[in-house]
Amino acid sequence: MVAPILMSLIAAILPGISMPNAWAADDAKALPYSEKLLSDTRAKNPEDLIVLHFHAAWCPVCRKQSLVLKKIIPDAKFKDVHFIAANYDTDTDLNKKYGVTDQSTFVAFRGKEKGDPKKSPRSSFVTDEEAIRAFIAKELENK
Repeated sequence: MVAPILMSLIAAILPGISMPNAWAADDAKALPYSEKLLSDTRAKNPEDLIVLHFHAAWCPVCRKQSLVLKKIIPDAKFKDVHFIAANYDTDTDLNKKYGVTDQSTFVAFRGKEKGDPKKSPRSSFVTDEEAIRAFIAKELENK
């Protein structure tokens, strides 16, 4: 437990340090959240599915999910899915907007989001590859 906390503190002090097994911006198609990125993605791709992964560097479940996503993201079936990594600890306004109360949560929605974002489909604490694939595939089918 001490090691993840220590690593989070080091990462906060030295922003250029890479975190082992943490979601990285250089993963295929995975982009770190920014309000501009989300706005631009929604405007340019209103019908495409966006999957936000709310993760934390200290979270072992999040690290397992990130390893699964490394396998899923390059899959041709998900070529029109925009994967965005949101930091659960620092993107607190986004947490509130989507009603996310736990790290290791996926939230899926179309660029042209309809209704209350807090009611967007979500999956939390799931690390099974097939279950994550099924969640994303189901949301791809719902147009």
